Amino acid sequence: MATCFLAQAQTADDWMQSGNNKMEDGNTLGAIRDYTSAIEIDPYLAKAYYARGSVYAELETYDMALKDINAAIVLDSNLATAWFNRGVIQEAQGYQLLALNDFNYYIQKRPTDPQGYLARAELFIAMKRDSDANTDYKKVAQLTPGDAEGYLARSEVKLKLKDSAGAIADANKCIQLAPGLSQAYLLRAGINRNMHHYIEAIEDYNIYLLSHPGDADGFIARGMCYGSIESYELAVDDLARALSLRPNMPQVWFDKGFFLLQMRKYPEAHSDFRQCLALNFSDPELAYFNKGIAEYYMGRKDNACESWSHAGDLAGDFRFEHCQAN
Repeated sequence: MATCFLAQAQTADDWMQSGNNKMEDGNTLGAIRDYTSAIEIDPYLAKAYYARGSVYAELETYDMALKDINAAIVLDSNLATAWFNRGVIQEAQGYQLLALNDFNYYIQKRPTDPQGYLARAELFIAMKRDSDANTDYKKVAQLTPGDAEGYLARSEVKLKLKDSAGAIADANKCIQLAPGLSQAYLLRAGINRNMHHYIEAIEDYNIYLLSHPGDADGFIARGMCYGSIESYELAVDDLARALSLRPNMPQVWFDKGFFLLQMRKYPEAHSDFRQCLALNFSDPELAYFNKGIAEYYMGRKDNACESWSHAGDLAGDFRFEHCQAN
């Protein structure tokens, strides 16, 4: 009886808080139920419609999401984040002009929030309006970030604008403010890699991968950094980790084979070149050329000459020297 009384005593705000807690725990369906309970108690509660619509959007149930977000905007047109989320939903559904209108309104309401400009810039790129996108990126670069996330966003924008020094400075500030924000280490690693600062990049990838052991792209990036400083064994280990997570990557099979070739591990390299060819590698002549080198040093001259015959001009000198009799 007491339980029933407590349930009846819950307010709409109580259900909202319960739904928010469930969202933090990843219980999306439970959150939807709680937000629905809040709406049943107070059908004019804009934030409840907004919250439920946002969950539907996360689940890619866009029709239901749009219905709820529309209801939230009708009830409270000043709920700026509802306009932003509706823009995201409209874009996902292919309604670019409607999405643009929503992002414009959000930016009007929150002119210092970089996320509005970033969302609109990405939309402009999809609309092939690169000049407008560049204007929005420049606007973000001029904003003063209010928190670590803001510095991270501005760092990404400065990287797009080819301001590597500015991007590094903002990434450093982000990490100073939020040393546990792993995405900042990933971004700074990428910037350092682009600048050929491979040791610094590896250090950041090390931190990032501790909390993201399932990120194949992270292992690929660190592996290529190891390869660039001729730490081939570590490079091969990272690329092997990436392939264990996502095996159908012909470029990674080729790169691993190339590093194995530098280590004079010819049978292993040969196997990787065969694998990348089986996966329709984008540059088969290069793969056949390297496969032939591995075969030659394995003592399989006839196989090497056969591979080089598929390598075009890349293998011309090798075929002339070693395969003339064939």
